[in-house]
Amino acid sequence: MLESVGIPGILVLVWINLLMAILRYFAGPVVHRLSPTGILFASAIVSGLGLYWLSFTETLGMAIVAGTIFAIGICYFWPTMLGVTSERVPKGGALALGLMGGIGMAIVGLGHISDDGKDR
Repeated sequence: MLESVGIPGILVLVWINLLMAILRYFAGPVVHRLSPTGILFASAIVSGLGLYWLSFTETLGMAIVAGTIFAIGICYFWPTMLGVTSERVPKGGALALGLMGGIGMAIVGLGHISDDGKDR
């Protein structure tokens, strides 16, 4: 949608990844205050709101704000999900972690198919 009004979407992607790197670097206080389940729950809600808002943005400013909310939500999702998997299923080892990654990639892949079944 941003490209239709002349805004390169890569700028928002770069901003989201930069913000995620910074937030992960300073993750100590967040991780020590919340339980892993609490982090996953909060991440799911915040990233869902950010993604929903991001889908309706039409200006670069609103895309940056919505991207910031989305980045705050998803920055702890992946590491916490892997940590919870390795703690709760210790005998699963690399297989359990690989399955988590595979399921995550499969879900992301479902988002690339539109209602009429054609690739976007």
